[in-house]
Amino acid sequence: MIAQHPRTAAQGFTLVEWSSGHGHCRASGERIVFPVFAQTRGKARQATCLSNLKQLGLAHLMYWQDYDQTTVDVVVVWFSG
Repeated sequence: MIAQHPRTAAQGFTLVEWSSGHGHCRASGERIVFPVFAQTRGKARQATCLSNLKQLGLAHLMYWQDYDQTTVDVVVVWFSG
């Protein structure tokens, strides 16, 4: 039987050891970063919604100016979710 020697720093890690350590570090990082991504997505959706409302308001104003201050009946439908 061949004697097993303790690993020295020069030998490095096996692929399995490295992959396992990398997976643990990545999982720890994802737990920190993913809530930030969710907040960023929410802010992006909020900005898009606000931009769409601005465009609707401008379209309504332009119609009002072009057609002798005639108003248009507006139906607002709110989708939640």
